[in-house]
Amino acid sequence: MANEMNNLVVRLSLDNVNFRQGIANSGRAVRTLQNELKSVSTGMGGFANASQQTQAKMNTLSRLIDAQKEKVKALRQAYDQNKAKLGENDAATQRYASQVNKAVADLNRFENELKQVNRQAEQKGMDKLNNSLKSLQAEFQSITTGMGGFSNATEQTRAKVDVLSRMVDKQKEKIRELQQAYNRAKTEEGEASQSAQRYAEQIHRATAELNR
Repeated sequence: MANEMNNLVVRLSLDNVNFRQGIANSGRAVRTLQNELKSVSTGMGGFANASQQTQAKMNTLSRLIDAQKEKVKALRQAYDQNKAKLGENDAATQRYASQVNKAVADLNRFENELKQVNRQAEQKGMDKLNNSLKSLQAEFQSITTGMGGFSNATEQTRAKVDVLSRMVDKQKEKIRELQQAYNRAKTEEGEASQSAQRYAEQIHRATAELNR
């Protein structure tokens, strides 16, 4: 009996060392990426424009989420192992349970932040597309009223066709962006969510405008 107890203590000690090492490694990775995210968010990366900074933030958040998932996994393994051998009420088991809860809360926070950044990027992209379409519509109106100083009707018609072609391409791009946003909202929030329904309506309107 004494030998069995000694063997159990040895196994527990080895397991705890391995688990602590895994938790420490994942914790370091998370802290490194949190510092990187802070640097990206404050613009210390020397980005050429806001779009480049947003992409860097999304990339860092994605890697941070992966690292946090590894941390949660390591903590859950330590908790399960300790609980199985020493019971749910053991002090070490309770500490692991608390750490798991905190790590899961942090993971949810990182995932929500990434969703928010994605939504902001989508909105900026849509604003840019809408501004481009407005500029093309103004250009088309100018051509239609003959303000381009065309030498003849054929030249004016060619200019109209050129602008209309660019408007069609830009409208198709808008529909693709809306479809991606709709798919994202449907996956994250559900098909019946307000976001998904709003994007579905915008896709319908944009498609109707394209076919007009």
